[in-house]
Amino acid sequence: MNSLLAQISGNASQAANAAANGAEQSAQSELVQTLLNSVSIFTNLVIGIVIIVLFYIFGKLLARRIVKGLREAKGESLYPDMVILINRFLVYGSLFVGFAVVIQFVFNMDFIQVLGFFGLGISFAFKDILSNLIAGAVIIIQNRFRIGDFIEVGQNGMKGKIMEIQTRATILKSIHGTEIVIPNAQLLVKPVTSYTAHHRRRISFKVGISFDSDINLAKKLATDVMKNHEFVLKKPSPYVLVSGIEESAVTLDMRFYIDPQDKSYSWIQTKSELITKVKQTFDENGIEIPFPIRTIKGDVSGRISKSKNNTSGHSTNVRPQKADPEELD
Repeated sequence: MNSLLAQISGNASQAANAAANGAEQSAQSELVQTLLNSVSIFTNLVIGIVIIVLFYIFGKLLARRIVKGLREAKGESLYPDMVILINRFLVYGSLFVGFAVVIQFVFNMDFIQVLGFFGLGISFAFKDILSNLIAGAVIIIQNRFRIGDFIEVGQNGMKGKIMEIQTRATILKSIHGTEIVIPNAQLLVKPVTSYTAHHRRRISFKVGISFDSDINLAKKLATDVMKNHEFVLKKPSPYVLVSGIEESAVTLDMRFYIDPQDKSYSWIQTKSELITKVKQTFDENGIEIPFPIRTIKGDVSGRISKSKNNTSGHSTNVRPQKADPEELD
């Protein structure tokens, strides 16, 4: 009996030891498998990063090669905007292909399924960023305005010179020297006025002459002044129109054309110089730029019976007339 109990106890002990050894071996096996999986994931990550970096470098080199060829072929006619578009397209395209290769062949995942899964979430989360990115590409492709153009966004909106067209926004430099950041999507939905899109832009200013002055002589003098300025275009030639008869003057509208794409001068400075020269020429040739006239009628006691005022904003020149006896008390 005792020997039987001892045998049973020995068998139980052996079974317990075997179970303990099996559990320990299983734990060790799971630990080894976890380590191997971690090493495999880490290795795949390193390989994936290396592949993506290689595709990025390939895109940059390819873009540089293509831009160099285009510059040799087109020279100065190659716009900076097109260079930006080529760089973005090739670099982002290379990164996209690199990600596809890593997901499909390194991690053994279906790229189409992954793209569909993440694409839906990304489209909602980064809707504004993606719309600005696409808008920036459309702006460059359409070539409606380029870096260096002076534009106005919206009616009576923001004005400035385009300094840079970024992925998300377009950077303007205002006439006051401040920096304006405009999301690219707004440039597609709002009216945009470009002041430098063409090689001809008409500038005008008005001058009033007295009723006694020779209108034809004044028009000829003003036209000659504009024609003789070095920055005024010869074709179309400058001209002068009589635009109205005011209370104390005949208004002449001086019109001339400049090349807004010529960066060697400022059209504002040109306009200022022409106004100064026209004033000097009129003074030298007896063309009077009149003061507003106020006519006062009344008796000798100073009581006014009738008056006519001009509100043109100049100093007042009073020319008293002899009172009509029929209007006196």
